[in-house]
Amino acid sequence: MEILETLKELVSIPSPPGQEERIQQYLAQRLIELEFDLQFQEVFPKRENIIARRGKGELLLCTHADTFPAYTHTHPYLPRIQGGNLIGRGAVDAKGQIAALLEAVKLSKGDCAIALVVDEENEGKGSEILEVEAKAAVVLEPTNLDIAIAEAGAIEVDIEVEGKGVHGAMPERGENAILKALEIYERIKNLPFSRQRHALFPKSWVNLGLIEGGCDVGVVPEKCKIRLDVAILPGVDVEEAIKQMKGLIEGEGASLKILDISPPFSISESEKIARTLSKAFKEVTQREPRLCGMRSWTDAQNLMAKGIPTAIFGAGNLANAHSSHESISLKDLETMAKILARLIDLWT
Repeated sequence: MEILETLKELVSIPSPPGQEERIQQYLAQRLIELEFDLQFQEVFPKRENIIARRGKGELLLCTHADTFPAYTHTHPYLPRIQGGNLIGRGAVDAKGQIAALLEAVKLSKGDCAIALVVDEENEGKGSEILEVEAKAAVVLEPTNLDIAIAEAGAIEVDIEVEGKGVHGAMPERGENAILKALEIYERIKNLPFSRQRHALFPKSWVNLGLIEGGCDVGVVPEKCKIRLDVAILPGVDVEEAIKQMKGLIEGEGASLKILDISPPFSISESEKIARTLSKAFKEVTQREPRLCGMRSWTDAQNLMAKGIPTAIFGAGNLANAHSSHESISLKDLETMAKILARLIDLWT
């Protein structure tokens, strides 16, 4: 019930990127009540990371206070229960994780550090400039209670394609830029780097997230722009992937603009954080944990860049995040809290 009440309060406080001040004030008060020592780190004006410590805090538990914007979520900040799940914006990404974390530190006695960062859903500046000392970390994101020891990278690109406009009644005389763009999208999915496999990822993927083209059904589209998020699995050379895409694009008379690059990473299952989290999971659930790869960018990438070995773990299904039906199982949050509590005590 405490997890439920905490999560209801968290969801009811809107905190899309740029509006984290109120939620961070609430979380700071909760952590003070739990007798943590707090530090604040300004990322942008009125947008601060919270770093909280109990004891030495060599184990870092990190997640983000901001949520994806409301967009099409019906009543995003009015949490409601349905079939054992709590529905609302941020329920799974990542306020449910925060609610479980707050319960975990109540159940445990060991030392730990907590980082609640801002701007994860935008540019990830919160974790990028985070100043924290730790020997290992767990980033709390929805993994269905699996333990992610790898994270896919991504290359975000804009591709602009030119066609030949003619009267819409004679499309065979023109070149449809939209159709050409869709063909390029399909071919990128079959480039050699996209066909590489990794043990923790069943396959690679490319998301076509934006398409702009055409002006009227009376004319064949002369131009089209598509925006793709191209997955890069661990083991794939980022520069080689870019080279392959550029070669394909140039051959089609199109142009490519790289908007963002996030490299993949992985840690060994023998790394201490992976072993200890696995042990905590087994002791609580009486079954072996499943190791997996995280398909989405998380703050773990920035922690790894700081030299902190990081695993990713949490309740809920990533597919529900960012959706109009975002929700999370309260039972899974209870299990997650117990696992994190055991992790904290085992680490000490």
